[in-house]
Amino acid sequence: MAGDYILSVDDTEVSLPSQIKELLQADTNHSATLLIERGEVTQKIAVKPITNDTGIEMGVLLDREISKVHYIWWQVPWLALQETGRTLFIVLISILGLLKQIFTTASLPTDLAGPVGIARVTADVVKLGFLRVLQFIVFLSLNLGIINLVPFPALDGGRAVFAIVEWLRRGKKVSSRIENAVNAVGFV
Repeated sequence: MAGDYILSVDDTEVSLPSQIKELLQADTNHSATLLIERGEVTQKIAVKPITNDTGIEMGVLLDREISKVHYIWWQVPWLALQETGRTLFIVLISILGLLKQIFTTASLPTDLAGPVGIARVTADVVKLGFLRVLQFIVFLSLNLGIINLVPFPALDGGRAVFAIVEWLRRGKKVSSRIENAVNAVGFV
């Protein structure tokens, strides 16, 4: 029911929607037992996944609720730093997974989006409210920052590699001809 909180799946404690999805997809041949909190009552319910062409359907909609929480003013910077760290970790793991997929399978994920896709997602996020828009802006900023640090020619990370090489050579500059050639290869 709406407002239920899923506490565990088959006696495995969960706190994130991704954990629930992972556990339910692990074995689609049996019903899973969910420990849920409904109001002030905790109860177990059995759910049987239905497998079809598009994946698994459970009749369960997972949502991350946003609510107002009040903190003492001096706690806010530390809590904001913690939340930024969590978001940074998630973005970093996602990007590393993407890079691993690109280099091991030589293919891009089908749900990878460019500027048009980002604009569409932004339009959807705006409908969810101001806090979600702020979270999305943070996510995009961190994502762009990390991507720029990838040591790939023509990105900031590629320039950082040249700076490190120059430092290791005790200030001796890398030939601009070599740097331009490496950047040109990077564009291909």
